Amino acid sequence: DPSVAYRVLAVVNSSAFGLDRRVESLRHAIVLLGINQVRHLAILLAMSATKDASEELIKLGASRARLISRLVSHSDASSGAFTVGLLSVTDALYRTPMAELLTELPVSEQIGKALLDGDGEYGRLLDVARACEHADVERIEELLPGSAHRVVDEYRSAVEWADEICSHVASRPSVSAERMRTLAAA
Repeated sequence: DPSVAYRVLAVVNSSAFGLDRRVESLRHAIVLLGINQVRHLAILLAMSATKDASEELIKLGASRARLISRLVSHSDASSGAFTVGLLSVTDALYRTPMAELLTELPVSEQIGKALLDGDGEYGRLLDVARACEHADVERIEELLPGSAHRVVDEYRSAVEWADEICSHVASRPSVSAERMRTLAAA
């Protein structure tokens, strides 16, 4: 979809990503950022384009995604962790039970169980994110003993990142027909 491609490039080229060069194509974005990060951005853009999308829900999903991906124990699991955080608001966003949404989404069993039942590391970290949202330091300590200070710092950073990203995601620039043709050809 050329409009999604345009919006991905607009966000990638914003100050939120802090790149030292201009990204000219989706292929270039994938090379610089990786397929998973571009995919996550596309999901975030699709969520924000939903009819009646709540900016606060989008920010909440983005901050959860960032926090959980930063807290996960293995860096190779950060993509799945990000997905859990991002999708954790889809039931509220689409006003549909999570179980029903998960029948439509191609996610791993691990991600599905985290979203439905709070199972596994992803589920525990989603619970940590929710505890942060309620400033429940006791719950954070219970879930991640000895880590409350780090978690609060990561949460603060995740909220700032989500605010920055969402300020660019929320802006929906008009796209000229000529620009659309250029992006489609890329």
